Amino acid sequence: MDTRLIARNALLGLLLLSLVAFGWKSLSSVQDTKDPLAGLEDADRSAAVQAVYYHGNFRCETCNSIEAQAGQTFEDVFAGELASGRLAWSSCNIDKAGNEHFEEDFQLTSASLVLSDGKGAPGRWKVL
Repeated sequence: MDTRLIARNALLGLLLLSLVAFGWKSLSSVQDTKDPLAGLEDADRSAAVQAVYYHGNFRCETCNSIEAQAGQTFEDVFAGELASGRLAWSSCNIDKAGNEHFEEDFQLTSASLVLSDGKGAPGRWKVL
């Protein structure tokens, strides 16, 4: 019986340490104030609204189609905003060196279209 109690307490202690370590890592990443738009071209960063299609190296036919249709929609519907610089449309490979942070910054789980304010600082954004 003493062996079971010791084993149980050891497992509970290990679980507690794991939870504390996970919480510490999560808290550290929340407090990180790095610019989520770092890595975008300066011209893209100056727009009032950023529309960025984030993707990885592997791109299926559907992913390519979504990007093409989104780009065409922006060009057709928001031509004036694109021309005036109020809206910037681009795509970004998150597997490219230096772009990995976008996955965590915008909580991306797959290829995604993200709209964000163009202030260049953590602000309002929406994954579509």
